[in-house]
Amino acid sequence: MTSMDQIHRIRDLYYGQDKSLTEIASMENLDWRTVRKYVDM
Repeated sequence: MTSMDQIHRIRDLYYGQDKSLTEIASMENLDWRTVRKYVDM
């Protein structure tokens, strides 16, 4: 399960630091689809 801290970090990396979904997925050890889900929230 993904914690709220990790979700906030994902959203910050995507919107604040302009990282791609695949970059974030590899940094956080998640599937890119999971990253996409939290970015779209």
